Amino acid sequence: MNKTMCDSAHLITLLENALKQPKERRNLLQYPEKLQAIMRNIPARRWLFEQACQTHDRNRAIKARLFIVEIMQYSGQIWKGG
Repeated sequence: MNKTMCDSAHLITLLENALKQPKERRNLLQYPEKLQAIMRNIPARRWLFEQACQTHDRNRAIKARLFIVEIMQYSGQIWKGG
C-alpha cells in the first residue's frame, strides 16, 4: 500500500471516530493541520461526503454535514468575514 493510501486510511479513521464520539470530534477540531490534511485528501473528503448523503441513517448524515462545516471553519481554510 502506498503512502497516500495509508494517509487516506488514517484520515478516514480519524473522521469515523469523530462522527462516533463527541470527545474525538472536539479533539480533532483542535488541530487545524489535520483538518487541512483532510480537506486536501480526496478519499477522506469523498468518505465524509458519502456519510453526509446517507439516506438509511439520517442522524449520521446530519452529524456529517455539521462536521463538514466545522472542519471548514476550524481549518482556517475559509474566510470568516468581518
